[in-house]
Amino acid sequence: MRAFGEDVRAVVEATESEQVILIGHSMGGAVIAEAAHLMPKRVKGLIGVDTLGNVEYPMTAEEYEQMAAPSLSAKEG
Repeated sequence: MRAFGEDVRAVVEATESEQVILIGHSMGGAVIAEAAHLMPKRVKGLIGVDTLGNVEYPMTAEEYEQMAAPSLSAKEG
């Protein structure tokens, strides 16, 4: 995610934006959270749309696996 967040930061810097609100869909939620971490003074807000994780409480790998297990077993069956 760090590389994606750095990409967002590069765009914000290239456009000389002083304040931004970032919107991320699905995996983009984690991307905007990382970007906000990299440039906290520029990011005024985050909007997550159908994101997998909660930016206030990052899930552990084990929690992701537990959450995905029912879907994965249904596909196998």
